[in-house]
Amino acid sequence: MAGNFRDGTETTRPFRKCKDGTWRTTLRLDPGIHEYRIIVSGIGCPEPGPSARRAGGSDVFNCVVWV
Repeated sequence: MAGNFRDGTETTRPFRKCKDGTWRTTLRLDPGIHEYRIIVSGIGCPEPGPSARRAGGSDVFNCVVWV
């Protein structure tokens, strides 16, 4: 996962696969608007399902979450 909440750090946050086939992780976020993208094998992928999105440049859209 890449996002503006990471402050440029290269830390890793493991995801775990749930019984229903989805993948999950937990992050503590400060209040505000946060943009992110899921990265799979080095390629940015949109989050499946409906989510708020914001143009990230070069025809790329980031997912957006409000905290």
